[in-house]
Amino acid sequence: DIVDTTAPEIVSSSNKITIEVNSPFNALNYITVTDNYDEITDDMITIDGEVDTATIGEYPITYTATDSSGNSTSVNKTVIVSEKMTPLN
Repeated sequence: DIVDTTAPEIVSSSNKITIEVNSPFNALNYITVTDNYDEITDDMITIDGEVDTATIGEYPITYTATDSSGNSTSVNKTVIVSEKMTPLN
């Protein structure tokens, strides 16, 4: 039997995610999860924290990925909901 003791890896470009107010937000679009044994699917990832895209502010969220062997890893990120950017004319 193969024993998997390595937790998945959560990869993203930054610890902060910035979106414009009233923009759609899907937290899964901002990370990539890899594992040495499993193919990690969305149902193996939990996201704790709420983001109110209608209200400007900073919202902490925690991603947790767990593989089929029960190994897990977590990453904290901050989602920043900012004012709409105005184009420079």
